[in-house]
Amino acid sequence: MRLPQQLSAFVLSAFGVLPLAAVGLCGAVIYSVARRTREIAIRVALGADGADVVRLLVASGLVAIAGAVGADTLRSSSTTPAGAGCCSRSTYSTR
Repeated sequence: MRLPQQLSAFVLSAFGVLPLAAVGLCGAVIYSVARRTREIAIRVALGADGADVVRLLVASGLVAIAGAVGADTLRSSSTTPAGAGCCSRSTYSTR
């Protein structure tokens, strides 16, 4: 009978931090692009197309986002009652 409560707690905790995580990831991508300004300028000066530069930046951003989402998913599933219940039955026992 506790599964609906655990599931709702997990869903609310996962989607409750999603906007905060999105802002943090956007900030990290913007910082990464700002640090690579010289590299981007050199690539364009050597003849790289704008689409190639954008593809490079999007690919590096997606790698960072995938890593952060994976780490946050593992972290959130182990700290919520629903996720911790699957790891340790005695922690959230109702008896």
